[in-house]
Amino acid sequence: MPDVITGTLQLGLIQVYALINPRASHSFVAHRIVSNLNVLPSRLNVGMVVSTPLGKNINIDEVYKGVKLYIKGVELRVDLMPLELHDFDLILEMDWLNRYRAQVDCFTKTVTLQDVSGKRVVFRGEKRVIPNSIISVMTAGKLVMTAVVHELLHPFLEVFTPHVRLNKQLHWARLTSKKHSL
Repeated sequence: MPDVITGTLQLGLIQVYALINPRASHSFVAHRIVSNLNVLPSRLNVGMVVSTPLGKNINIDEVYKGVKLYIKGVELRVDLMPLELHDFDLILEMDWLNRYRAQVDCFTKTVTLQDVSGKRVVFRGEKRVIPNSIISVMTAGKLVMTAVVHELLHPFLEVFTPHVRLNKQLHWARLTSKKHSL
């Protein structure tokens, strides 16, 4: 059973179909949604290259910061990078889940979150099973993407900020190496 949860959330004033994936390295929003965000994009200090499972490289140089996301009326904020998504409108990742002290239960398809004031809210995802082909492509895409991000940032981080912890990137790089050696 995949360890992701899908369902409908309110992003700003619109309903979106979201993928909550604790293994994702970044949060993304579909290009077709960005005009509804009511937030202007900010430029990333260092651009990011996302490699798709089909081998296409996509440059991302902007982020939509502090976008309002609502679950049962509770406002949560998320920083989103625009990406061409087809199966989902939104992908929420590990750091976002961590910020809101998420407890993810993949068996019951629920995510319990806590806003900044301590109020708890439970998101109940859909019970339907995502086809394995989609999960495989998403997993492969994340592994490649994280490895590429690590490769781009690692030299800069070593030179300018030697004490920055690269645990997440190194972990994903190790996973990528294991996948390629299988």
